[in-house]
Amino acid sequence: MINNNKPEKEFSESEIEDALQELGFTKNDSKVFLTLAKYKVLSPADIARQSNVDRARVYDSLNRLMEKGYIKKEPVKRGANYQVIAIEKIFKSIREGYKKKIEDTLILEKAINNLQIEEEEPEPRVWAINSKKKIRKKIEQLIDSANRRLFLIITPDLLMEELGSRDWILKEIWNKKFSSEKINIVVALKYFNTLKEEIKKLLKIKIHVHSIEGGNVIPFGLMIADNDFL
Repeated sequence: MINNNKPEKEFSESEIEDALQELGFTKNDSKVFLTLAKYKVLSPADIARQSNVDRARVYDSLNRLMEKGYIKKEPVKRGANYQVIAIEKIFKSIREGYKKKIEDTLILEKAINNLQIEEEEPEPRVWAINSKKKIRKKIEQLIDSANRRLFLIITPDLLMEELGSRDWILKEIWNKKFSSEKINIVVALKYFNTLKEEIKKLLKIKIHVHSIEGGNVIPFGLMIADNDFL
């Protein structure tokens, strides 16, 4: 890793070789490249001697460096020398390559994100509500969330004093219809004389009210609001 705070003249050859390897050069390629950069033009034998790289490995490195366009070979059949091209061109090419890779990562990031299937988190369909306060809050949320329809079976337990007596839930229903005239509200409950006036108020604003008849058998409370229920 290059120390940015260190003057360029103070870098040792081994540090430069390590830095070249971080840029993608192999160990031998970095030695061969650095040797050519120092001596400009050399034969494979001279490169092997100056870089301490085995001569057979030198040819492998020379071929790779030529493929990358970093060095060139004299146009002769035998005994050709090798020469490094302008250092500025080499590192400009390396920078452009990294710039292209960075641009590719941005494109890939978007492409992979587009492949992801967004799954909606399943809403809980069964609640364990263990306090009267939470029961009331959940019912209020359900009524408030309705936009098109609201069907309710109101059992006597929802009218008990602990939840606020009959006033709270019937008032919630009345307010919902009053604020959203187009919503369809249907209420079913066990009729008691004490509810007579409240029921009249509901009927007056076109809330459908049904009486649950028959003995002491009361169905489970049920509330449906658009695509939700309780």
